[in-house]
Amino acid sequence: MEGFGQNNIWRLRLARYFQKALGCAELSPVYLESVQLQSLFKQFEEGVTSVCVIGDFKVGKTSFINALLGESILPTDDIPCTGNIPHRVKYGTNPKAMLYFQSPFPMDYRETLSSDVTDYLKWNNYGRTLYGNDIQIPALEYPFIDSFSFIKRPEIPESILFSGDDSELGEYLSQYNNSKSAFNSVELYYPSEFLKKRIAIADIAIHELGADVLNTRMIIESLNKADFVLYVSDSGHPFTYCEEEMIEILLNLNSIELSGIIANRIDLCGDHDNRGKICTYIQVRTKEYFPANAVFCVSSKEALDAYKENNDELLLQSGIPKVKEFIERLAVGKERKRFIASSNALKDVICNSMIPSIKSEITKTFGEHRVEKMGNLIFISTELQSVVVGLDKLIDEIETQTSNETK
Repeated sequence: MEGFGQNNIWRLRLARYFQKALGCAELSPVYLESVQLQSLFKQFEEGVTSVCVIGDFKVGKTSFINALLGESILPTDDIPCTGNIPHRVKYGTNPKAMLYFQSPFPMDYRETLSSDVTDYLKWNNYGRTLYGNDIQIPALEYPFIDSFSFIKRPEIPESILFSGDDSELGEYLSQYNNSKSAFNSVELYYPSEFLKKRIAIADIAIHELGADVLNTRMIIESLNKADFVLYVSDSGHPFTYCEEEMIEILLNLNSIELSGIIANRIDLCGDHDNRGKICTYIQVRTKEYFPANAVFCVSSKEALDAYKENNDELLLQSGIPKVKEFIERLAVGKERKRFIASSNALKDVICNSMIPSIKSEITKTFGEHRVEKMGNLIFISTELQSVVVGLDKLIDEIETQTSNETK
């Protein structure tokens, strides 16, 4: 997508401005905000567009994410598989996982974990100081595949799965959904070309918000971290009353940007004409919440088959390329907003802290090295002012181009 190409140019320019400001801080004989600058620079460098994929259990959220990534990376199954721990996949040159623990750590769950995780928790005294105070346990790096045991739902007992009693299965799932966990979240890193565009995807299953305070808090925290949210439904029974109720709850959470709806498994709905009817039905049912161009009927299965077979026609039929284009367009805009925010934050440090500190020091400079020291300070001040001018131009370019593209 062309937008990412232009964004990469702006990203490099902004990185150079940060490096120039950091260089000035190192050269200065007076203390400048180098720690704050390093923190802002790190935040800028690590910035990604976070997409949250949500929906009820067993509507194909994980297979949809796999289709976006171009291969079956996350675990799926014919019965509900993904558990209730929020997890996010982002770009990494080598596959790995980072496990983030609850704080305070729920001691009841220490014996349910693998021995290597338990040993790590013991080393960190389960997040307790010598005085008995709770502290956050540092995240644990873990093998990519092995981490699936934490994000997958335990196998449903056959006595319940094949009992024929839907209420018994529903009660089991409800108890599991509302159960606590030792983990607050899991981050997965994988070398996917889609993720390389600085896009991260979170997979969150929601059944009922508010049924359990802890689980609800975890879900809301994850949603609040997202730049935008996509709601996944099943084309076989699209946009049910419960889903409509859930969407209304989410829309009432002002901090959450619900951007579109994905009706997965459209391949199970018959031929092309029947697919079209179902897509039209979903667009009509959801028009109160989403514009027509934010409603997508897709087949994750067709997309994954197309990747394996190198079948461009099947991939186009799956509808996944349109969703990727939609996500990328939103990601380009979100990234530009981050650039502007980072530019303004850097300007604020330079104009309100660094330059005033230098000017104050110039007035105090005296002695035999006065001329040399003043010349150094004036040089640094001039360099910082040139950074500010460059940042103003960068912000103006971003805002102008974004405005022109939306016309």
